[in-house]
Amino acid sequence: MNRSIARHLSGVPLLLVFCLTHAISLDALAESAKLNNSFSPIAEDIESLLTPDPVIRKSLIPFAPLQPLHDAWDYADGRIEEETGLNLGLSLTAAFTQMTESLPGTDDNAFGYDVGFYGQWPLLAKETEWEGFLSFLVQGRNSLFTDDAPGSLFVNAGSLAGPVDSFDDDQGFVLREIWWQQGSKDAGFQYRIGKIAPDTIVGTVSQFDSANLDFLALGQVVKLSSRFADAGFGAAAGFYPEGESKHQPHLQLYISDQNGDRQDSGDIGEGEFYKGAEIGFRPFPQTDNAPLWRFAVWHADEQDKEGIDSGYGVLSKIEQELDPEGRFIGVLNYGHSWDGAPARNQLTGRLVIEDPFRFINPSVDLAGDRLGLGASWVDPAVSGARSEYNLEVYYRFPLFPNIDLTFDAQYMIDPAFIPVVEEASPGTETFDDLFAFTVRLRTTF
Repeated sequence: MNRSIARHLSGVPLLLVFCLTHAISLDALAESAKLNNSFSPIAEDIESLLTPDPVIRKSLIPFAPLQPLHDAWDYADGRIEEETGLNLGLSLTAAFTQMTESLPGTDDNAFGYDVGFYGQWPLLAKETEWEGFLSFLVQGRNSLFTDDAPGSLFVNAGSLAGPVDSFDDDQGFVLREIWWQQGSKDAGFQYRIGKIAPDTIVGTVSQFDSANLDFLALGQVVKLSSRFADAGFGAAAGFYPEGESKHQPHLQLYISDQNGDRQDSGDIGEGEFYKGAEIGFRPFPQTDNAPLWRFAVWHADEQDKEGIDSGYGVLSKIEQELDPEGRFIGVLNYGHSWDGAPARNQLTGRLVIEDPFRFINPSVDLAGDRLGLGASWVDPAVSGARSEYNLEVYYRFPLFPNIDLTFDAQYMIDPAFIPVVEEASPGTETFDDLFAFTVRLRTTF
């Protein structure tokens, strides 16, 4: 994300300085991985993506235009898995965003894509609680038909909290993550080691923290009050004293290269690390798949070459089912940082309703449609910036059996960096609020 900021900020020097010196890593959640009852609760994880649907999905339009491609993929993937045990998957997501305002000289719309090619290969103690996996994610992101991708529009809006995470315009295709993992919650312990992303493991992530699937705004899906490192060499461990129990208490520890970079191998030789610890549990589970409450602390070492001081902070997430069927889920996040993060404080509240179309027409059951309502407040760490507020609503539903369509609308109030822009460039035409509308299409193989 930082490279796209640099390219789009000619004429807004103070905002450029802030983004570079605070090492914002704003796009680390879209294709995260969870393996074998693993660390991350994010719904868009490798294990879930590689689990085939047991039935053909019900959709608004029953015709499946990509079915021949899906059939060919399933045949090839089945043969590979049968011969080698390697299971492969592919996700394709595209998004178009239109804003009602943008800073002078910048675009108010963008179209981009996010491609994920992923796999897991069980190699040790197969089909046991100590099974060991090799897992990888190759990721590609860029703009399509427009100069910018949606993930760069926060710069054009002078915003920190919106409107879109993940869809960058300068990443290209990279081997973002590759790791070895062994153990499980049933075993009481698991570990992961390799090139990994910290904010998909420790950091109170939510199952709705994927801009490819659910909320889109940075203020909703990115923990701006933590200075997460980008994907780099590191290790994580999870301890589960009760295994896969009703309340599922756990402790997770993490350390990785603070200079991690998904584009290359980072610079672990500098000895600068991001460290985190998290505890979690289910205090009031309603269903077997109940989410957890999570509380974390983090510390980022000083980065000498980048001239960035050390920092530390706290994060919390309360994610709770609100009804016995688990169709209504509330999510409350709060984070505070002492130095080094893009935001000093961040508060986010969300309500997610599963299968909302049933309320309109009980006789129609769309498979996996979802309605989300969210609000966020971000208190930026940069001098001169102001608190920003964001309201977001989205509806995701299966348009075809293998293609999901999402409509998203946001109201962004007091974009954080507008005062910084006004101070840096007096006379610049600015604004105090704006709307952003996004259409997103997604399919997985």
